[in-house]
Amino acid sequence: MEKRERPTETAWSKLPCRKRRKQLDEDDDEEIPYIPQDIIFDVFLRCPPDFLYDSARFVCKTWYNLIRNPRFTRDHLLRHVHPPDHAVGLLFVKNPRARISRFLEISEGNIKLTDFIHQFPAQILPTSYGVALYYRIENIAESLYVVNPVTKQVVKLPRPDFKRLRFYFRWSCISYLPGTEEIKVVTRVKDMGEQYHWYILTVGRKMSWRKIVSTVNPEGITIRGFVSDGMPTCVGGVVYWKFEGKIVAIDLSDEIIHYFYLPMTLKSQGRLLEMGNHLCMIEITRTSVLRPENVWIMEGLKQKEWAIIYKLEVNFELKNAGILFPRPIGWLENQQMLLFEEYVRGTPSSEVVPVIVAYDVRTGTRTSYMRRSLYLSLDDIVVVHSSSLISW
Repeated sequence: MEKRERPTETAWSKLPCRKRRKQLDEDDDEEIPYIPQDIIFDVFLRCPPDFLYDSARFVCKTWYNLIRNPRFTRDHLLRHVHPPDHAVGLLFVKNPRARISRFLEISEGNIKLTDFIHQFPAQILPTSYGVALYYRIENIAESLYVVNPVTKQVVKLPRPDFKRLRFYFRWSCISYLPGTEEIKVVTRVKDMGEQYHWYILTVGRKMSWRKIVSTVNPEGITIRGFVSDGMPTCVGGVVYWKFEGKIVAIDLSDEIIHYFYLPMTLKSQGRLLEMGNHLCMIEITRTSVLRPENVWIMEGLKQKEWAIIYKLEVNFELKNAGILFPRPIGWLENQQMLLFEEYVRGTPSSEVVPVIVAYDVRTGTRTSYMRRSLYLSLDDIVVVHSSSLISW
């Protein structure tokens, strides 16, 4: 009997799922070298999610079932939570209608850029453990979608039917909770009296928005006005919003809102960032230019105490050039490399040139990359992102 040839990877990816499974059933009749399943399990734990989902799971039925196993998905996620196994990078998102963004990683001081193709036509918001929140306007109404870019799983979130409330879906946040294996989305709402409220939704079969009513607010803080940083920051299942010297922290596990003030030194200038399992704030002083000074982390949500862990000595002054608005955008390389974006006014021309600066907090050295050479534009939105096999 003549041996049937396997289709190419491109042709394979275009096959309907039904035909792929039929192909796998037929492949089981062919001679496949025996490898103990525990060895396959251990090897697959070290592989990137994209390879497992797009290629490895279609080799044979055993591999297919193993990769779909919830235990494997959980163990693979836990193993890849921290570098070097986990490819954490910064996603530079272009115009919301653009289908391709740029994914930036740094390994041992070397920068790596790859294309990130959006299978879903919408604007990506925060991501968590590889699960992304997408936003788009449909028929003059805002909509939110939860998407896993690797598995292509998509679910549209229901629209709330509450009257006299203004929902700000564009500033929503998503978080995957490893302890309960839940995916939750939180958004802020403003009532007719300009008072903010927060609503939460658990992704699943029966989804509905519910108001978070439990609060910890010993100082009686009231939140009105505008959000300082715009997009929220999520760390360890807690979502943080910065409001003019105040912080609203929502613990998604317990669904409790915590209100507290920032230290005086951080109230005027500062930017919230995720730093591993800690909330980090980069202290920025305003002189003739904005200058980053210190890296603060919050010790814990209950203590609400802040401590300086690094003093930044990065020099943003260049001869015959002015540095405008150095802005911290994220941590890479196991929280040892802090990335800034800055805009250099070139001479003799007054043209503003965008630059990415990678600052190593261990050695105090900095490396600059021209954004044009990286094909990054001034209006890119920066999102911390990684990949996973999480499903719901």
